[in-house]
Amino acid sequence: PPPASPSILPLDMVVAGVVARLGAGLRASGIPAGVAASRAAATTGHRAAFLSTSASRSSSGTGDESTGSSSSYSYPRMHGTCRWHDGSSKLPVDAPAASVSFLTTEAAKALSSPALSGLCLERVAKKKPVVLHGDTTEIIVGLGDEADVDDDVLRSATHTAVAQLRDNRVKTAQFKLPPQANSQESTDTMMQAMLLSNYHFNKYLTKEDSKPTLLTDVAVWDASGVPVYSPEVAALCNGTIFARDLANERGDVANPQWLHDKALDLASMYGFRVTSIQGEELVNKGLNLLAGVGQASRFESRVVMIEHLGNPDQPEQTTMLLGKGITFDTGGLNLKPTGFIEDMHLDMGGAAATLGAMRTIGELNINKNVVGVLTLAENAIGALAYKPHDIIKSYSGLTVQIGNTDAEGRLALADAMSYACEQFKPHTVIDAATLTGACVVGLGQYAAGLFGNDRDLTQQLADAGDKQYELLWPMPILPPHREELKAKFADLHSTGKSRYGGACTAAAFLEKFVPEGTRWAHVDIAGPGMYSTTSGHFVEGGTGFGAQAFVRYLLDAPEPTPKP
Repeated sequence: PPPASPSILPLDMVVAGVVARLGAGLRASGIPAGVAASRAAATTGHRAAFLSTSASRSSSGTGDESTGSSSSYSYPRMHGTCRWHDGSSKLPVDAPAASVSFLTTEAAKALSSPALSGLCLERVAKKKPVVLHGDTTEIIVGLGDEADVDDDVLRSATHTAVAQLRDNRVKTAQFKLPPQANSQESTDTMMQAMLLSNYHFNKYLTKEDSKPTLLTDVAVWDASGVPVYSPEVAALCNGTIFARDLANERGDVANPQWLHDKALDLASMYGFRVTSIQGEELVNKGLNLLAGVGQASRFESRVVMIEHLGNPDQPEQTTMLLGKGITFDTGGLNLKPTGFIEDMHLDMGGAAATLGAMRTIGELNINKNVVGVLTLAENAIGALAYKPHDIIKSYSGLTVQIGNTDAEGRLALADAMSYACEQFKPHTVIDAATLTGACVVGLGQYAAGLFGNDRDLTQQLADAGDKQYELLWPMPILPPHREELKAKFADLHSTGKSRYGGACTAAAFLEKFVPEGTRWAHVDIAGPGMYSTTSGHFVEGGTGFGAQAFVRYLLDAPEPTPKP
C-alpha cells in the first residue's frame, strides 16, 4: 500500500523501488523487464508538502501559495493552471502524487545498477523519459552527458516531464531537481517550463475524456531536498497564462468591450486606474486612424489605459506598454484569403501580452509607474469599411494614405501612441504587435523583431527577453525604409513600395508618431506570438509572448536619466 504521506525519494531508491515492482509484475515503459537493482538509499528526504485542488475554489480567490487550477477557475484563468506549493502543507492521503526525477548519463552509470543498463541507460543518454507505473507513476527524464547540461537542456527535460505526466493523466506531481540546477537562473528556468508546459485552451471541450489532463498541484525540491518556490516566477507565468487565454479566445467573445472588461477586472484586483475613449469619441478627439480601422464592425473601437502608480513620488517617471488589439482581422477590403484568415482572432496578441504584463505588475506591485495601453478594434468588412487609398488625418495631425487595409495594426497603434503619450508623457514607450508577416518570414516563430530609437533601451529589452526565453532580435530602420513611406497626396503612405523589408517599413511608419525626446521600442511578435504547432513550452495558438520580457525589463532596468 502507498505510504500515509508520500516522500521525495533519492534517485537510487526510486530505481530500486521501480525494479522491485517490476518483479511483482507491474507494467513499465522504457525499461526492459527482468532487471534487478543492486542498491537502495537509506533515507527518504523531505516529505511532499502540497494541498490537493479543492473543487470549491472560485475565480475570485487569489491564493497566496497558489497559481490556480484549470478545473475550478473560469476563463480567462487569472491564477494560472496549477497550484505550486511552497512546502508548508502536506498532501492528503487520498491524493497520491507522481514523482519526477532527472538523471545524467554519468549519474546513471554511477548507480552501478543492472536496472540502468541496456535500454534505460540508452534513453537517459538520449535525453528520453522512462515512465514506470505502479501505485503511483514515476518518471525519470534523461539529461544526457553532464558536460552538455545547460538551461536549454533543463528546460526541454522539464517540458518532457510535464508532457509525460499529461499523457499518463497525472494531476499531482512532486519534482526533484537535479544537481545541475545549481543556480537561481537554472531553477527558475525549470519552474518556468513546468508551469508554462502545463497549458491547454480546453474551454470548449465538453467531454471530460477528450480534455488533456493538466497538473492541478505541484511541489518542487532541489537536489538537497529543500523546497523550491518563487513568487516571482509564479507571477510571471500567471501573467503569461492569462495572456494566452485572452489571445486564444475567439473574436466574437474577445471583442473590444470584452477586453476592456478584463482591464477593469485587473483594476478591481490590483487597484489600477482605468480610463478609455471609444466609439464616436474617437472621431471627436481626432483618432481617425483607429476609428477608420474599426468603422465597419458592430463592436466599438476604443483605447483603454491602465495606470499602475508604483512610484507616486515621481509621476514623471512613467513607462508605457502599448498593445495592438485587433480582435479579428479580416484584412478589410484587402481581404485575407483562406489559409491566412482562420486564426486572426490571434491578432490581438500584443494587447493580450500587455494585459498579462499588467497582471504580473499588479501581483508583484512593482515600484515603477507603468501605463498599459490597449488599442482595440475589429478590422471587419462591409459597406462602411475604410478603403485602399483613403486619406485619413491622424491624431498627431499627419495625413496618411492607406496602402492596404490589411496593414491596419500600425494605424491603430499610431493614434493610440500619440494620444496616450500626450496624456501621460512617458519617458519610454514599448509597443507589442502581431504586425507583419514579413517579420515571420525573416525570423520564423522563434524570435520577435526588435526596433527602436535608443540602443540602451533595445539592449535592456533584449537582455530581459533572454532571461525569460522570449527572444527579441534587433532589426534596423534604415533611411531607405523611411523614404518608402513618402506619398504624393498625403504626408505619409501607410505601407512601403514593395513587399520587401515590410517589417522595417512598418516600424518606420510607427516611428513617425513617437513624440520627440521619448525613448521607443517596437516589438513585432507576429511569429512567436502565435505558434502554428507546439514547441516546448510555447503552445500552439496564442503564446502570451512578451508579457514576461516586459516585466523583466521593468524589474531589472534602471529608470533613464532625464534629458536636459
